[in-house]
Amino acid sequence: MFAFQFQTPYQFLFLHHNVQHLLVVWEKEQKKEIYLVDQISPDRMELLHPGESYQEQVLDEVGEFFFSQLELQKERISVILAATFEWKKKLYATFYQKEKLQEELYFFEIQDRALTEIPDEIYEEVVIFFQKHHQEYFA
Repeated sequence: MFAFQFQTPYQFLFLHHNVQHLLVVWEKEQKKEIYLVDQISPDRMELLHPGESYQEQVLDEVGEFFFSQLELQKERISVILAATFEWKKKLYATFYQKEKLQEELYFFEIQDRALTEIPDEIYEEVVIFFQKHHQEYFA
């Protein structure tokens, strides 16, 4: 086994259906690659190449909203997908602002590969479910 580093600063870890992935974006080539994260430690990450079909499937499922713009009360912010997860037979997505992963997360429901707002009456339940199962996203 040998170690290597991608020559692009655009590398994003995310969970999709409880599987850890790495998205690598090659800006010049306008290409995106998905890898499965097999093992991760503070100084090492082992990746598996899942094949073209799997990469295309994941990009098809999350590519439209992986990098999104959110309209907040007085500003527009750029966010990045942190995770997708299922709760009560519905699919949800969690987002963060770059460099602010553990400061504030944003949650949406995914319907027909598009983001929709979560109704106020269940929003807190969705967040609590995510917190319980993914404590690593919280400081």
